Amino acid sequence: MTNTFTHDTLYELSEELQQLLGDDLRGILFGDFLEGDYSVIYLHDEVTTSLDPGQIQELSTTLINEQIDAHGTESLEHIVGELTTTVRCFEATTQILAWDPREETGVFVGMEPDAGHISPVIETLRAYELA
Repeated sequence: MTNTFTHDTLYELSEELQQLLGDDLRGILFGDFLEGDYSVIYLHDEVTTSLDPGQIQELSTTLINEQIDAHGTESLEHIVGELTTTVRCFEATTQILAWDPREETGVFVGMEPDAGHISPVIETLRAYELA
């Protein structure tokens, strides 16, 4: 990830993911996950009514910390390359997190658990040089 993301770029990404996923998009976070300095770019109305801000923070922090910990796989880089994206599939949601520790920025996308969405979302993130 070598881009500097502007408000307009993040808005475009949000619009593209909303168009791609429709009501299945639950949320988008972007920022410096290592420092815990990230912003909510999009949050579906159902998420804001079914989860309180503390639960949203807990979910985000837990999944982001797991992603940061997963980047301790340097010993495999010579075989498979650097880890750029993780996908977590739960009964009620799928979470995609793309993060580059060199840039310390990334994007977190939460969506309904439809496996058909995973590849298109990753392709979209790659188009924005986020995965």
